[in-house]
Formats: sequence, C-alpha cells, structure tokens
Amino acid sequence: MARRGLATAVRPAGIPRRPADAPIPLSPMQEGLWFLDRLEPGNPAYVLSQAARLGGPLRHGDVQAAVDDVVARHEALRTYFTERDGRVEQVVLPAGDPRTRSAVCYEDVSDQADLEAAIVAAASAETETGFDLGRPPLLRVRLSRLGADDHLLVVSLHHIVADDRSVSVVMTEILDGQHRHRTGEGAAEPPAVQFPDHVVWQHGRMAAGAAQQQREFWTGQLAGATGMLELPTDRPRPAKQTFAGKTRSFPIPDELAAAVDALAKRTGSTRFMVFLAATQILLCRLSGQDDVIVGSPVSIRRGPEQESIVGLMVNSLPLRTDLSGDPTLAEALGRVRRTCVESLDHAELPFEQVVELAKLPRDLSRNPLFQVMALINPGGVTRPWKDLTLRPVGLARDTARMDLTVAAYEFAGRLAGVMDYNTDLFDAATIDRLVARFLAVLSALATEPDRRLSTLDLTGPAELADLARWNDTGRDYQSGAGLYDLFAAQAALAPEAPALLDASPDADAGTRSATARPDGSAPPPAVSDTPVVTYGELDHRAGVLAARLRAAGARPDRPVAVALP
Repeated sequence: MARRGLATAVRPAGIPRRPADAPIPLSPMQEGLWFLDRLEPGNPAYVLSQAARLGGPLRHGDVQAAVDDVVARHEALRTYFTERDGRVEQVVLPAGDPRTRSAVCYEDVSDQADLEAAIVAAASAETETGFDLGRPPLLRVRLSRLGADDHLLVVSLHHIVADDRSVSVVMTEILDGQHRHRTGEGAAEPPAVQFPDHVVWQHGRMAAGAAQQQREFWTGQLAGATGMLELPTDRPRPAKQTFAGKTRSFPIPDELAAAVDALAKRTGSTRFMVFLAATQILLCRLSGQDDVIVGSPVSIRRGPEQESIVGLMVNSLPLRTDLSGDPTLAEALGRVRRTCVESLDHAELPFEQVVELAKLPRDLSRNPLFQVMALINPGGVTRPWKDLTLRPVGLARDTARMDLTVAAYEFAGRLAGVMDYNTDLFDAATIDRLVARFLAVLSALATEPDRRLSTLDLTGPAELADLARWNDTGRDYQSGAGLYDLFAAQAALAPEAPALLDASPDADAGTRSATARPDGSAPPPAVSDTPVVTYGELDHRAGVLAARLRAAGARPDRPVAVALP
C-alpha cells in the first residue's frame, strides 16, 4: 500500500517534565490563535469538531464520567489563557478543580419528525459556537438521543489546545471511558508527557539554536514569493479578511482512490503528495500563475508515544512549487514531492517566523503566504468496540479559515472529499465546478501522467452544454437579404437606437464630428460625450468610410483590411 500522508519528521527523543511551578508560555502557533481571538473574540472558525452516530447501549451518566476522566488525564483540557505583566501565559488547573468540569449537553430528539435534520442541527450548534479562552475547559461534548440504542456524540475543542488528532484522541477516550464505567473497570493512566511539557521543551530547543538552519532554508525557499494567489472569484475581495463560509462534500470514487495509491507507490510519493499536486495544478490553471503556494498542517508529534497527547501539535507549512515550463503531470508530481520532502525536513520553525522571513507587506484582506490549504486527515475514530457500532457524521460549517480548503478524509480505508470555501468570494455553483475540475485533474494525474499541464481540459460536459446553449445565437432572417440591407433597414427603422458601445478614450473623436457627408454637405452635429453610437450615426460613418475606400480604388472583389482599437 502507498504511504498515506505527509510523514512526521524525525526529531530528537526525550521531552522532560517541566518544573511544577514554571510559567508556561504559548507555543508560536498558539500565539497566532490568541492574536486572532483578540481581534474577533469567540470566532468559531477555530473550533475543531468530530461527530459520530453510535449504535448500542449508551448512558448519559457513563458518558459524563468518561468526560471527567478525559479532562483529568490531559492538562491541555484544564488550560486557560491569561495576560500577566504584558505577557500571555497558559495556566493549567489541577485535576478535579470544579472550573475544569465539562458538563455533557444531553438532549433527547427521538421525537423529531425529521431525525436527519435534528442530527445536522445538533452537530452544527457545536461547530459554530466559539469559546472564551479565559474560561476552561476549552472542550464541549454533546450527546443526543436519537432512539433506543441510537445516539449522536459531538466533541468540540478550541484549536489553541488541540489539533485534529487530539479530537480523535478525546472521542476515543470518551467511548473507552463510558465502557469502563459501565463495566466497572478503572480509569486509564494519563500520558507520561503532556502538551505543556512539549511547549516548554520546544521553546528551549529553539532558543538553543536549532532554528537557525531552518531559517536559512525558508529564507531561500520563499525568496521572490508574492504570497498572493489571484483566483477568479465571484465577488471582489473584501478589504479585511472574512470567515463566512460553507462546506461542499463530495465522494472520491474507490477506483480513483486506488489509482492515486498506485501512482503514489510507483513514484515513491504519498497519497497526500498526489492530492497536493492535483490541487496546485488546478490552481495554476485557474490563476495563470505557475508559482503556487498552498498551505498544509503538518504533525510535529515525534513518535507513537506522543500519539495520545492532546494539544496543538501541528505546524502550518507553505508548500511552494514551481510549475513553469508546461511540465507533464508526472514532472509536476516530482516537483511537488521534492517540495514536500525538503519542507518536511524543516518543519519545526513556527509558521509565524516563516511569515516574517518572507518579508511580504501585510495584507489584511487575505491570509499571509497562502490562501488555499490542502490536507488529508484520518476521518476520526475508526477502531471497533464490542458493544458499539460507530459511523462518522459529516459536519457542515458556516465558517472558513481560508479562501479555499481542499481536504480528503480517510475512514475505513475509503476517501471522501470536502471543500470549505469563503462565501464572500465564491458562489456554490462555482465551487461545484471547482470540485468537478479537481476530480478531473486528480484522475488525469493518476491515469495520464505523461500529459502536459496545458493540455488538461477542465471544462466538463455540463459546462460544455451551458456554453453551447449560451452561444446558440442563430436567428432566422429575411431570405435573400444581404448584411448591409438588413443593417440599413434597421437604421432606417430606429436611427436613434443604440448600435455600439465604445469605451475607448477617443470614442467621440474622428469621423463623426470632422468628416463631411459623401455628397459634400455638412456632417450632423456632434452628440454629447457618450460612448453610445446610434444606428443612424453608425450608418453615416459606414457611408463616409465606404466613400473614402472607393476614392482610394477599392473594388468589390478586392479585400480591405480594417483596423479597430
């Protein structure tokens, strides 16, 4: 099988426990999220959620007890943020502190006429509700009873204390914990290393000089980058970045996923690299830019012992690929692969410092360095329980962190696609076309790697049908009449009707006001300074030009070149 994703970089082992009384700074990624929250407190764009429909015995009390255990296990879930002496710190409350308790929101919706709508409403209510970063815990759990042995569980955390892996850890531990409480088993042991330990260690490591080589790499990698991707949008970009959004889910056929994996295996790539290549190729074709930067979150977990930590253990990487020279799709994938490998080797430098190294002017209308993200995530909890069946529930968002986020989610060996988009920039119909084009590029990449980028046909059958319909301008007209006869008849019928719009700077200069009629009489009076040319006026201009051409020797059987602005 092909490797599934962008692997975690190898890093030195051994993260010690921090001193018990040491202040805990924010990691660089946390600092960025804190700053964004200060600009717009409670913004739900940075709420991470997972939802699952559970079949089997489940009791509210057991779920609450399991949530209490999970909060006690993970310091990140007992953390809040405060400013002291002009510095922001994260404070971890002790296990059992009543301020850390996350009460499970329980509701019975089994009597709802439209159960599917109730599921969407329950999940969306959590996804679109923000957090107060000064009040722990930054965790919410909702349990909705849908029927006998049928429940919806939604887990939400703020991104400042979690990543997607963390949400899966919390969901898994809640399900494990409710089983333990129902069967009388004891609680699981907490992880040996906690997220605040990692933050303190990371600060010390970077201060010790580990960042210098990474700074040199990113300075060279981003030299000359504009950091702006000019996609055709449905509306002008607002002066300040907005976060209004929608989600468009789409299936990725099993045969296409298999072809992607086969290509990855042949080329020594990962599934993510193929996915990123398709995204960057599409953006190149849509924008006309061959220097394409796409962002992606990359795990900084160092190994299996850190997989169970709850915390913000990702870094955003700007993945820049040069697609100039009209390469083949295979060559483009090779360039993307090289970009991923080199960038992953330098993945520890915090994104905020990478942005500073790029030395780009700050533009409040867009995310710095990249406006599109691409990622492949595990689709949440996948392992089975003896007494529970689990089915993931897709979450529709009303927020978008980027202009576009192109994502694929893995669940039980299958792929599903999601495109989050900013609704202040794009209409739903435009996104439908983008999805179709993305799948077309992904398919071409997997099955026709020798094609060149310029030969990709991104116009699908539906669009071709629309273009044919819009351009079907044929009309019946008077048999035997020539074009001039038809025009002259129209000019005589409605001489004041608009015939042309001329927006050129000299639209009202020239023959209209300076040229005499063919019979030598004075020209018609000049009209107002307007770009509209009427039928009568155009008929007059045509007559003047025809007289000049005849005087110069033009004959009906000799072509005449016509120069226009």
